[in-house]
Amino acid sequence: MFVKKEFRGKHYGDAALLLKELICYCKENGIEDLYLGTVDVLQAAIRYYEKKGFVQLPKAELPIDFPVMASDNVFCHLVLY
Repeated sequence: MFVKKEFRGKHYGDAALLLKELICYCKENGIEDLYLGTVDVLQAAIRYYEKKGFVQLPKAELPIDFPVMASDNVFCHLVLY
């Protein structure tokens, strides 16, 4: 998920709204786990995900079909149930 730089931050709440909608969709459709990839320079994003319950995990622990982007070097997991 990406939010344009000018619209990031608590003032707008876009990231929170997007994540909330994603989690609702997943729960309604029986999806139990969320995984994400990001880059280590986006420390604010990583802290945000961790505050929302995501836990960092090694790349080797990702699902076999996870679409890793070449730039991703930090991976996180959230259990929904």
